[in-house]
Amino acid sequence: MLQLVLTGVLYLILVIPVGRYLYHIAAGKHTFADPVLDRIDDVIYKIVGVDPHRGMNWRQYALALIGTNAVMIAIGYLILRIQSIGIFNPNHIGSMEPSLAFNTIISFMTNTNLQHYSGESGLSYLSQMLVITFMMFVSASTGYAACIAFIRGLAGKTKDNVGNFFVDLVRVTTRVLLPFSIVGGLLLVWQGVPQNLTGNLVVDTIEGTKQLRWALWQRWRLLSTWEPTAVASLEQTPPHQLRTPRLSLTSLNCIL
Repeated sequence: MLQLVLTGVLYLILVIPVGRYLYHIAAGKHTFADPVLDRIDDVIYKIVGVDPHRGMNWRQYALALIGTNAVMIAIGYLILRIQSIGIFNPNHIGSMEPSLAFNTIISFMTNTNLQHYSGESGLSYLSQMLVITFMMFVSASTGYAACIAFIRGLAGKTKDNVGNFFVDLVRVTTRVLLPFSIVGGLLLVWQGVPQNLTGNLVVDTIEGTKQLRWALWQRWRLLSTWEPTAVASLEQTPPHQLRTPRLSLTSLNCIL
């Protein structure tokens, strides 16, 4: 209950200033971060050849959105299909099969984030960085841009200019998503959350084995209660009678 109350209070405190900040970004008005971020935006516009002062009608805006997403989907799909190469893949994870790669890239591009693969055991570090993390950024930016263009159209100030898709995409990324992610990353570093590019570690357990056929929920119960009789009973339980899939002890230790 306390968590719900704190969440509600935090929402009420932030909703007005954050809403105004997003409005200023969408309307192209001045924000406190412009002196620094405008320079970054200009570099991006020059690299991709975009004129930030050129508006688009709704057809041009829609084509820019669809075309940009199509290119990112193609590149992301290709990376998932060839992730078995030795770049940032210390765990030697194989490439995704075609249907799974297509499902993954489409789900992250549409911001639904369906994960039919086996978590980090199904993705190389390269795929996690260049596909999953990247798509979680640009899919949110694309959704924001589409929403803003729709609102501009409803406002009806001009039918021939609903903004510039590339400007909307860049501005929300550099002014909202990247700053929030940097702050969140620093908080995780402060709390000691590990993050590196080394391979998985194999742990030898006190039982003298590298694999233990225990269900995860039963592992939690034994760790919390530490009942010797429960341990003995669990070890004698046939595999097919456990309610959840058996996991390796390495996986359990990493999770716990």
